[in-house]
Amino acid sequence: MSKISRFTLAPLIFAWIATSSAALAQELTCADVAFNSITTDEFPSVVQSCHSIVERDGRLFVRLVADVVRIRADGSMTLDFKTEDGSRFRQDFNPSSGFYAIISGKRRPTRDLVRGQEIRVYLPSDRWNVIEARAE
Repeated sequence: MSKISRFTLAPLIFAWIATSSAALAQELTCADVAFNSITTDEFPSVVQSCHSIVERDGRLFVRLVADVVRIRADGSMTLDFKTEDGSRFRQDFNPSSGFYAIISGKRRPTRDLVRGQEIRVYLPSDRWNVIEARAE
């Protein structure tokens, strides 16, 4: 049996992991996930507002879409979360210290958002779990 160097094997494993998460994101829908209580407390309408499961940089995220209604000086904001059917859920949101917006490709503080701007919020996989397939 020929020996495969770890330098050859490591990129193959990385490529497989990256491909696996991308394939999983394509297969998963919002109906396939359950949100933890911290997330549902912070975003009461998260189940209805989930748009898709996406893969970014090898990690899975739930994608939400919202319009900015109001930005306060302390960084808190009021958002209208959009559902797939076009309805909206208005709620206040006080982002954690690590929260940022990407505007024109640059990380920016939330105070740089403007009223009426559509934003996408990405919830990492520590905020939700994949529901295991149930036998019928």
